[in-house]
Amino acid sequence: MLRNLIPNSRSRRGVLSAGVVALVGTGWFSTAAGGAAPGEADATVSPAPTHEVVVESAAGGSFPAVSGDGRRIAFVAPASSIPDGLTAAPDGVWLRDREVGTLTELTVLPEGLRPGASRHPAISRDGCTVAIVTELAFDLFRDDDRGDRWDVYRTVLPGCPGAFEPGTWQVVSTTAVGEPVARGDVAADQAPAVAGSGSTIVYARRAVPDGGDLAAWTSLDAVDLTIPVGEPGRVISAPGLPTSIPASDLVPVGQREPAISDDGRFISLTTDAVITDDLDATSGEETIAAVWPTAPPGATSAVHPDTQVYRWDRQVSADSGELTFRLVSANPAGEPAGGASSSSSISQLGDVVAFVSADPDLDSTTAELPRPAEFQRGLGQIYVADLDPEVPTVAPGEPVPSVPDRIVAM
Repeated sequence: MLRNLIPNSRSRRGVLSAGVVALVGTGWFSTAAGGAAPGEADATVSPAPTHEVVVESAAGGSFPAVSGDGRRIAFVAPASSIPDGLTAAPDGVWLRDREVGTLTELTVLPEGLRPGASRHPAISRDGCTVAIVTELAFDLFRDDDRGDRWDVYRTVLPGCPGAFEPGTWQVVSTTAVGEPVARGDVAADQAPAVAGSGSTIVYARRAVPDGGDLAAWTSLDAVDLTIPVGEPGRVISAPGLPTSIPASDLVPVGQREPAISDDGRFISLTTDAVITDDLDATSGEETIAAVWPTAPPGATSAVHPDTQVYRWDRQVSADSGELTFRLVSANPAGEPAGGASSSSSISQLGDVVAFVSADPDLDSTTAELPRPAEFQRGLGQIYVADLDPEVPTVAPGEPVPSVPDRIVAM
């Protein structure tokens, strides 16, 4: 077990399963056995137990994703060959099967296709579905492979129910209206999120506000893969994003950084839209409204508004009395965090969300914690929000009455 895991300036992404941690070698260091990190207050730290570190990538790698049992690890590494017309191999996605000891290149360039890169693999908890963001047009029936384009594709690995033939990929990021075709506008810097069985995939794409032109900010689409392509309900765009064009001095990000619960019901996300979600006291009907924040008076340059973390419940029923959106990055008064919040991760059940926030006061007990110099400079703190506690407690056997959720600083 690694404790006090602190990313440095070169970090990529670390992921874990039960008993397995996948990480990029130059990107992380641990203070578990070595005391406080530079600038961090002294604290008593338990020694880390000895563990084995195994090189899983053949020749450099990044962005690892690991299955729930730790057997399969997908990651990015250079393709095995250099396509004609290129001077270097583009990024590809590889799979290490630790049980049988194989290393497989998943994104082999099909003959006759234009070369391109593949990035940001995500693997389902059951280890069967891998989703990627790629320039490769694996499905020429729905993907015309024209211009600068990125799409989300998925494959089901051999030995799994419904396995695809090796090298076969299905386009996930299709249009929801008319004949479904590959969108080509997926955010290349954002990883998709995959439900535990691979049944739902969520990804970020360029938004289409009123007027029909692609925007610089992004929105999220959730794709239910149990529904056939082209059928209603397969592609659902996340609500909670304004359809209007923001003021010229505002530079929004829209919706991004999705994370999904095991059953695909709950999705945590980052957004700088201001979302209002209310139930009518008389009719019980839910009203969701979203507007862009306003720039501070007298702003002389482009304004990047603070982002917040929300949880989207995709299965709220009309008579449940529950809300579709829940503000996760809220202070004890229920107000949005007073600093940028982002980078959420959600539990299997969707009831716990961890995130980063620059607001030091989301947890009323934070003042009692030693704060490293990095946090004092506003780089952020890790918070954990328990959104649906069955019996919230502050001490064994001491329930907290009337507390809808708790946010705890790590």
